[in-house]
Amino acid sequence: MIRHEIFPVPIWQFENKDSNTVKQTLVPLFKEIEKKNPNPDVKYTVDGYTSFGPITNILDHDKCKDLKNFIMGNVVEAVKDLGLEGYCNLTGSWFNINRKYSSHGEHNHIPDTISGIYYVQADEEDARISFHDQNKSSNWPWKNGVIDSAYTKNIVSFQPNTGRLYLFPSYITHSVEQQLKDQERVSISFNAYVQ
Repeated sequence: MIRHEIFPVPIWQFENKDSNTVKQTLVPLFKEIEKKNPNPDVKYTVDGYTSFGPITNILDHDKCKDLKNFIMGNVVEAVKDLGLEGYCNLTGSWFNINRKYSSHGEHNHIPDTISGIYYVQADEEDARISFHDQNKSSNWPWKNGVIDSAYTKNIVSFQPNTGRLYLFPSYITHSVEQQLKDQERVSISFNAYVQ
């Protein structure tokens, strides 16, 4: 018997050694932006907030310069790891504040190439990011108690933590679980396009 592994999806994880400085700088900035621009036209989630819409690229803010360099340096590494060639252009970035009971439904970031999430403030018990296998979305025979393996599950979740960065192909469907702790999970989401 020969078994071929097809359509693998890489998820890259990086840790920022300057995460505490980033947190101390950006959390107050984001709270001030939310206060000045409540963004009532965008219903992100229950009691949550997103700057998506009014702010097209939060990573271009002066206070985000070092973080942007950290993120884009790792985006370049991920693109090289994929074997792609071209210039990596940041196409958009925004911040999110998830509060108790907030979540974010399934979506993707097509037509971009690489997307990611950076946790400005989070711990491993906060809402996880979940990736959904669209290859098994039709009539795969799901059963309770099945051995949890890469071949049987259709959702894989990753824990947040302050300073953690996840990168992933923009086409993969993902979501954010419900925030069950009564604390704020603050993140930056972004997209990059390789041309």
